Amino acid sequence: MACAGAMLLRLTEHLEINLQEALIGVVFVTASSLGILLLEQKQVDRAVGIFNRLRNNKQTANEALYYLGRVDEVKKDYKEAIERYKQVERGRLYFDAQLRIANLYSHLGDIDKAGSLLQSLALREDNPERKAKVYLLHGRLLQNSGKNEEAMALYSSALDELPTNVELIYAHALAAESLNMIDSAVAGFKRLLQHEPENIQALNALGYTLADRTDRFQEALEYILRAFKLNSEDAAILDSLGWVSYRLGKMDEA
Repeated sequence: MACAGAMLLRLTEHLEINLQEALIGVVFVTASSLGILLLEQKQVDRAVGIFNRLRNNKQTANEALYYLGRVDEVKKDYKEAIERYKQVERGRLYFDAQLRIANLYSHLGDIDKAGSLLQSLALREDNPERKAKVYLLHGRLLQNSGKNEEAMALYSSALDELPTNVELIYAHALAAESLNMIDSAVAGFKRLLQHEPENIQALNALGYTLADRTDRFQEALEYILRAFKLNSEDAAILDSLGWVSYRLGKMDEA
């Protein structure tokens, strides 16, 4: 009987310890949410204070380091932000932290280092949507650095792997247009519309490209009007409508 009582006592103590640890975990998670809220409300110093305390708890360390990195980005302390993001371990925020590191390398002028990181990340990534995000960021960073031909090649390679991703199709078409590859750009926009016939961006981009870079003005008008019917208040569509009207010689409508 005494033995059973001792076992019950040990079990109770064990449960109390686990309950205490669970409650501490809830407190830390709640504090983390408060830190994010303070950050969103621009109360940066208070948020930093909370995240610095949360760095020492295994349940919230990743989140704390990630958001401290975000603070460093806002302060334009890019090197410190990179170091924070590097400490974010695999988990919910790891992927975004890696993208941010690559973006910051580019900000610091090291596009090659950014590219190497993104290539490695793409090779390890199995999720098609996330892999597309890697390719899109890499392409954008290349274009921002004036490496348009490399960006075009990257988008082409990415589409071989992810042929139905509409964001990659759109990025490839825009890259083609920037390189004066108008036939390729037009084909790209039309390819996107096969997947999403009511994609306003693609309709407008195709119409504007035809109006601005070819003499196929009537065809351009048809695409722009399709976009206009879907959103008659979009400034970019109204601009395209005015331009194609001008190109058609309809000065009053322009």
